[in-house]
Amino acid sequence: MSAFEDSAWLEFRDLSSINIIGVSTGMLDGQGEASYGRSGCHNAGGKCKNYPITLKIAKFSGGTINNIALVNSKGFHMNFLMINDILVQDLNIIAPNKSPNTDGIHISQSTNINITSSTISVGDDCISIGPGSNNIFISKIICGPGHRISSSMACENVVLANIDLKYILPDGPATSTCTNVKGISIAGMENPQPCS
Repeated sequence: MSAFEDSAWLEFRDLSSINIIGVSTGMLDGQGEASYGRSGCHNAGGKCKNYPITLKIAKFSGGTINNIALVNSKGFHMNFLMINDILVQDLNIIAPNKSPNTDGIHISQSTNINITSSTISVGDDCISIGPGSNNIFISKIICGPGHRISSSMACENVVLANIDLKYILPDGPATSTCTNVKGISIAGMENPQPCS
């Protein structure tokens, strides 16, 4: 892994009002299978803290990301840093369930992000939200394997509204837990019972 000096494979930076749209069956394949479980970075402990991100979008304002497939990233599949006012939809993000640090989407220092109508099946967080992020809307996401949305610092003033999760395996029913959250408001239909 020490051969990868850059933090991202593809990066869009310092742009405004732009649309990134995938077509047909095209995908970004990070070819991470060969790196999962490898060490060799120069940091303490010999493990990589920052595996290369497949698609990094930084200092970006306005626009859409639509119909993109990302597969087997070495690190995060998609990273938003200092992004404002963007719609993300119809993504298909896939990595093995034991692939390390392969978050589907990681968001930090960003505002007014709407992520919807996507499937995220990875070995780490489906969507992770870092510090400095506000007005992040996430809906119609199929998540799993993978886990967590809300980091080690508590999220505040979280609203759970009109949630209807159907557990399709025989060992159900679905359950809900809440960790590192302060000030939860509940509205509309809730299935399963939230934070039980």
